[in-house]
Amino acid sequence: MNSFFQEPLSGVYEVKQENLIFSSDKNKLDIAYLQEQLSSFYWAENISLPRLKRSLLQSLCYGLYEDTRQLGFARVVTDFSQEAMLCDVFIDRKHQNRGLGTFLINNVLESPITQDCFRWILLTKDAHLFYQKFGFAQSELAMLRLTEPNY
Repeated sequence: MNSFFQEPLSGVYEVKQENLIFSSDKNKLDIAYLQEQLSSFYWAENISLPRLKRSLLQSLCYGLYEDTRQLGFARVVTDFSQEAMLCDVFIDRKHQNRGLGTFLINNVLESPITQDCFRWILLTKDAHLFYQKFGFAQSELAMLRLTEPNY
């Protein structure tokens, strides 16, 4: 038996700051809330619950909570070695302009879980200035193949 192929993650990564909690614990995620929120954004409009659950199972997920209430989310698709793609980032519209997005992204990028990743990918059509603060820049290196989702 080859023991090389084992789960790359062990444990949960959390950062606490006053009453804010940033956590990689998928058990804390409010999936109904995530579906409601993500469905309201252009990149996941009307996402079905089965598709959302599949994406959560296959990704590194970070929730942002105030006490126990979820306020934000970020998903990372990664090989844990070289590359990571930042996806589905949001802060609840009712809680924006409080620095929560900066707190969320700083902690995603500083997570020891993806510390070896040196190539981060992000797709956005409207938040370029926000992500530039974290070192993201537009690139001529990328190519995309986009098809319509079948939600």
